[in-house]
Amino acid sequence: MKSTSSFGALKGKSLSQGNLLTLLVISVFACFSILLLLFLQEEEDPYINKSLNLHGSIENGSHLFRMNCVGCHGISAQGLVGPELNNVTEELNDKKIINQVVKGLTPPMPSFEMDEQSTADLLAYLHSLTGYVIVAIFTKRLKVVIVEPLGEINIGSVARLCRNFEVDELRIVSPRCDPKHPDAIRMAVHGRKFLEDASIYSNLLDAIKDCVRVVATCGRTDHGEIPLQTSNNALKWLISEKSSKPIALVFGREDRGLTNSELQMAQKVISLNASPTYPSLNLSHAVAVILHE
Repeated sequence: MKSTSSFGALKGKSLSQGNLLTLLVISVFACFSILLLLFLQEEEDPYINKSLNLHGSIENGSHLFRMNCVGCHGISAQGLVGPELNNVTEELNDKKIINQVVKGLTPPMPSFEMDEQSTADLLAYLHSLTGYVIVAIFTKRLKVVIVEPLGEINIGSVARLCRNFEVDELRIVSPRCDPKHPDAIRMAVHGRKFLEDASIYSNLLDAIKDCVRVVATCGRTDHGEIPLQTSNNALKWLISEKSSKPIALVFGREDRGLTNSELQMAQKVISLNASPTYPSLNLSHAVAVILHE
């Protein structure tokens, strides 16, 4: 009786082990099948294949990146909320990058609906990133100077832009509001440190006296005999200065801009190509346009 019982126990144990082995084999086969299916789907995705077969424009891709990606990845792809993207094409293959972009596989990254040519352009730009971005060379010594700002929301927005475009320092001349007001801090988001570390000056001359090149902005039509430059020419001149000394971009008051005497403190003055009937932009909008250019 005891022998029979032992035999039954051994037989049950053997069956149990056999069942586990069978389940293990089935699980491995199922996982392999799913991976194979995903691989084949990726291989046969017509959107990805068409994007990969198109010639991408680095210039157009750079524009797309600046419009959609700098808020999370930074102007030089150094990483902010999202990861650093320099050399990303060495870490991921092109198909995985496209899937990441169009499907937003890693929260909080959203998905982007782009045509195949735009995807090819963005991919070409990502391939051009080497970790040595020219923009970062000059923004590390660029001072953004705002004169007598009126609103906390505008100041906060400018601080955020300084973070987006890796500006070296925010300088404020005679602010007419509190740069550390809760509204300013709220609008600055990840640019809060620029508000906390902002240098405050009583006049524009003191704010730019250490800068070797200064470009001022003008949204007024009554600027006298002061010549206006195109932003393209003036900004190229600004960043062509080879020393490590500071350079500056100066922005005027929300309600009346910079005075003519203040404009004359800069070597070059630029005016954006806005409507001649209403050329004055909001302060933070003007800063965004100039830093983007």
